[in-house]
Amino acid sequence: MANNYKWIVTIAVMIIIIIAMVDTCKGQVGLNGAGFFENRTELSDAWLLEETQGNQWVLRLPGGAITKYANATPFRGGWGLDSAIVDSITFLYKSFEEEQSNDILEKWYRKTAQQPITSYLYNLIDLNDKFNLKVIWAVNIYIPAEEAIKPIEFMVMNGIDIIAVELGNESYSQVGHDFEEYVCKSEPIAAMVRNLGITVIHPAAPSGLRSRKDHEQWNQSLKDYLADFPKDGVVFHPYFDDREFSGFTAPVDTLLTLSQIGAFDWGSFFVGLVNEFPGASMHLITETNSQPSNLIGDTYLNGVLIDSILSASVRSFDWVCLHNGVAPDKYGVIYGKEGEQKKNTSLAVWGEAVRKKKVVVLPDPICNRCKKIVYKIFNWRRCSSCNN
Repeated sequence: MANNYKWIVTIAVMIIIIIAMVDTCKGQVGLNGAGFFENRTELSDAWLLEETQGNQWVLRLPGGAITKYANATPFRGGWGLDSAIVDSITFLYKSFEEEQSNDILEKWYRKTAQQPITSYLYNLIDLNDKFNLKVIWAVNIYIPAEEAIKPIEFMVMNGIDIIAVELGNESYSQVGHDFEEYVCKSEPIAAMVRNLGITVIHPAAPSGLRSRKDHEQWNQSLKDYLADFPKDGVVFHPYFDDREFSGFTAPVDTLLTLSQIGAFDWGSFFVGLVNEFPGASMHLITETNSQPSNLIGDTYLNGVLIDSILSASVRSFDWVCLHNGVAPDKYGVIYGKEGEQKKNTSLAVWGEAVRKKKVVVLPDPICNRCKKIVYKIFNWRRCSSCNN
């Protein structure tokens, strides 16, 4: 009997060890959809089909900054932008950073003039027919809730699976970190979304190396708010620049930056974000990448960074959207004008993550000691001889 007991204990220990060694993955990945339909082509669809191979992924729409002005309906072209909306909303923002300079305003006037006749909601239905797709909808909290709910209801009625509705885009900035004003503007549409059985997600302000007193106050208010709405979730936008990696300065020192990315404790970073909001029902990242895009965009180095971000974040987060999808600039996994589109180095890395395979860009520079089974079991960090 004692021998049988020993065997049971031995088997149980071995099972625990095997589970601990498995590369576990909690979440799934997707793309931010800023400029997606403006730049979508038959070629970009073919490349995305090639990478996703029928696996599920999520698209965040209508994107980031455009959320501030979007008023999408089946009857308004594009995302429903018009100059009247730009004029009526822009100067309600409490931060000058929020689109109030003349050159940025000119950009939005130009975008309103470029809106197509047909709503992009119909493009989404077409995309949904081709892909195993889910959607995160970023809703404009500066338009009446009765209007803001229309595209959400339309998507639901047309079979679009909305996993969450994000209240604005980095809304803490637009309201000047005034959480009461945020609740006042967002609660009417939030209540409607909850009534549809869809999860509402709120923006967390940057923390860690990017923390400020107003960020900390916002996040504390959000924690308190979630105590009353435990079914709501939280969304983050972690970007990485020379504050995290000193090598991210022009001209970029590739070898230095590679070593810094390898030495960074990615697991602790993303677990730390999740642990800031233990009361949230869902934790999402709807934008992440390096910053700015033209520094290392479409380089081997950026591919390594995206590998690190996706591999670690999906262990802690429910959904992770890379910025950006099909786009005009090097943030896109597919980028460029029609007829000149290119595959970014990030596309293959993202595709591997969608297919839930281990993402590998570089040959893993692990020493022989770290490869030994005994060392793996009893040492969660690699030894100092390793380069990562």
